[in-house]
Amino acid sequence: MNYAVEKQGFMPNERPKILKLLLFSLQILISILPATIIVPLILGFPISTTIFTSGIGTLCFIAVTKGKVPLYFGSSFSFLGAVGSLMASSQLAQMTQADKISIVTFGIVVSGLLNVLAGLFVKKVGVRSLTKVITPCLMGTIAMAIGATLTANAIGDSIGSGNNYGTAVALLTLLSILLFSVYLKGFLQQISLLLGILVGITASYLIMKVTGVNLFRDVVLNNNSVFSLPQIILPKANWIAVIALAPVFLATLPESWSHALQIDILIDKLAESRKEKPSGIKEKIGEVLIGDGVADIVSSSLGGVASTSYGEAISLMAITKVYSIYAVVGASILAIAISFFTPFINALYSIPLVVIGAAEIVCFGGIIAQGIAIMKDKVDVLNPKDLLTISTVSVIAIGGQFYQGGIITLFGLQIPCIAGAAIFGIILNLLFSIKKQ
Repeated sequence: MNYAVEKQGFMPNERPKILKLLLFSLQILISILPATIIVPLILGFPISTTIFTSGIGTLCFIAVTKGKVPLYFGSSFSFLGAVGSLMASSQLAQMTQADKISIVTFGIVVSGLLNVLAGLFVKKVGVRSLTKVITPCLMGTIAMAIGATLTANAIGDSIGSGNNYGTAVALLTLLSILLFSVYLKGFLQQISLLLGILVGITASYLIMKVTGVNLFRDVVLNNNSVFSLPQIILPKANWIAVIALAPVFLATLPESWSHALQIDILIDKLAESRKEKPSGIKEKIGEVLIGDGVADIVSSSLGGVASTSYGEAISLMAITKVYSIYAVVGASILAIAISFFTPFINALYSIPLVVIGAAEIVCFGGIIAQGIAIMKDKVDVLNPKDLLTISTVSVIAIGGQFYQGGIITLFGLQIPCIAGAAIFGIILNLLFSIKKQ
């Protein structure tokens, strides 16, 4: 490997020397780990399984895209509202947590299959044809609604306990994350969520030592071994889960292809500086969507949460100019390895709920911002079609979340509000498309 390559970064097909490769891989893992563990902590999924399946899902994506697209896959926040509502619904309320997970994951598997079909459709006819049916207006509205329906959870977890010490820790954690995100630079900025969580944990520890108030959560140890296998929970066919969760893929589609376009631009800038050919990733959107769906299918088939490509890893790559697919593979292998380390997993389980709640405020708000970004420059609110889509779909989704626990009863069917809003939006677009502009 020559000096010029090392000085100007690494293209996807280039492999750094072993020590650098290990450090680059560790950086990626650290950047995605905080957000990845928050989702299972909220939903009650096994953390070790989620970390394990994030590595497996990423390797599957890399295989599908033939090692051309350096994206890492972690837990998807887009499914939180629909999954949480379904797990709390009357149909699943009396089941064990393992049974709930097995049913929920079946719905995510079907959603992943729809993602694969969307990818095949894009490969055949192109992205433009897909967006005629699933418009940016609908996708953005669904993404914003998903974030909005989760806001009560974030507030409840962060300050809902009524404990003054807990509230103080939540505020300290939140401010730390926000200030770190703005004032830190480089790699430290990319792990601002992790650093903020560490501040909250440290404050909780000091409060416990000084006042005796314990904010940490109790961990029930299943075994005392240092290493243990992640819990594998197989999906169980359930059509209620399909109705509830399959439509959520509408919110993940734009995230997938926008991340692909983003990494394409970044890699092409490096290629241009080195007078090399562009990556051509923007021509592989179909493969990216297929790979995203396969990652979901594989992850959920093993008992993990839904997955998505992580912007945190992309931002890190933009700073370091390390786009090596080998670094992403290394991060996947490290994730799989640490999922077997029981003391680390138990430490994650003990993180105070108020600290997690503060992180939720940032993450859930980010989902709302993502929805706005999807619609930016693509939606005209003075156009009746866009205005009516936003108004009706958002009310069904957000209003439905605060009515009967997020479940809408329609003609005897109990439909989660996000799914109902997405289905209604698609039907509305089809009706609107009858009239030519």
